[in-house]
Amino acid sequence: MGEGVENPDFPEVIRAIDFEPGYIRSIVGFVPVPGRLRLISGSGDSMLPIIQPGDAVVVDTGITSFDGDGIYLINMGNGQQIKRLIDRGIIHVASENKSYGDPFPIPEGTVIGGKVYLRNRIERFN
Repeated sequence: MGEGVENPDFPEVIRAIDFEPGYIRSIVGFVPVPGRLRLISGSGDSMLPIIQPGDAVVVDTGITSFDGDGIYLINMGNGQQIKRLIDRGIIHVASENKSYGDPFPIPEGTVIGGKVYLRNRIERFN
């Protein structure tokens, strides 16, 4: 931008993003210990339109049990997935993309790996 300056640095893979403690507190409600929040990128279309394929989400890995309705990182026995968990007397798993069907009771043995607090999208201009 500006008059144009060639950047001699080579681009690197983003492995971390720094957020101000006040910003994290406004989203999560507190400032967790370093390493508790993880940046994870999603793939697939089951959470459209809320989470697009390739979006990065911030997951609080300190939450390993149901902590109220929300979006979670879970493993139902076939890999990590980002899904909505809903309390209907029994916890249900839901995809935002309605083509994936209706919410269903969470399978026994499902592991909750964290709660999703923030979506960070890098959008392509053209």
